[in-house]
Amino acid sequence: MEKNILLIEDDLITQTLLKDMLEDYGFFVFTASDGNEGTKMMEHNHFDLVLTDIIMPEKEGLQLIRETKWRWPHLKVIAMSTGGSFSGGPDYLQTAKDFGAVASIVKPIDSDNLLKTIRSVLDSEIQQETY
Repeated sequence: MEKNILLIEDDLITQTLLKDMLEDYGFFVFTASDGNEGTKMMEHNHFDLVLTDIIMPEKEGLQLIRETKWRWPHLKVIAMSTGGSFSGGPDYLQTAKDFGAVASIVKPIDSDNLLKTIRSVLDSEIQQETY
């Protein structure tokens, strides 16, 4: 069964590469360039998974994750980032998980790791629905 993924990434080159990669894996991919655009797409479409960057203009990824978990609590979110932290504080990807992301991926993205992570998240969703 083909799954719908919303890919939110502000870097057009990365967005295009990830979209092509995910489509090659058989997913149907919608794209957004920031959290505001992504939120609007979630309001009007059904997605099985959201894959979002953390650092973006407009609405950044951490705010998007918090809002998504509040508005659509069953929607799975995977966070992506090159890492980094808040002025030596908590790591962005750990904070994303604290805010509700079910997994995180470090950039640059390894295609095998990306597919493994997505399949794991989607498979756990299927298992949860059957119980």
